Amino acid sequence: LPPGSGHVRVYDAIRPVLEDCGLRPTPVPDLYRPGETLCPVWHQLRSAELIVADTSTRDPGVACALGLCLALKRRPLLLTHDAGDLLGGLRTVEAIRYDPVDLQQLQGDLRRALLDRLETVPALRA
Repeated sequence: LPPGSGHVRVYDAIRPVLEDCGLRPTPVPDLYRPGETLCPVWHQLRSAELIVADTSTRDPGVACALGLCLALKRRPLLLTHDAGDLLGGLRTVEAIRYDPVDLQQLQGDLRRALLDRLETVPALRA
C-alpha cells in the first residue's frame, strides 16, 4: 500500500493486524513523486514476505506495483471495496472485499486470510 491519502485509513487499520501476525508492514514508495524510480519498488516487492494492495482507489501506482507483482510471479492479497475495482488479470487473485466505513470487519477478514496463508505457505511462518 502506498502512503497516499486515499490509503492512510486502511493502512492504519491493517498495520496492527500484520504486526500481530509477525509481519513487518512497509509501504511501497509513491511511484508518482518527482524523481521516483521503479528500482526501490521492484526490490521491495521481490523481498516482501507478503504483498497486500488496496485496489479501491484505482491508484495508478498500485496498478503499476501489481503489474510488477505479476512479472515477479508474486501472488498479492488484494483489498477492495468492489470486485469491479480489480483489473482483469487480477480477478483470479485472492481479494478481501471491505466496507470503508467498517474497518474492524476488514481487520477480522484480513487476520483470517493471513492465518490461512501462514499455515499453507511455509516461508511465511513466523
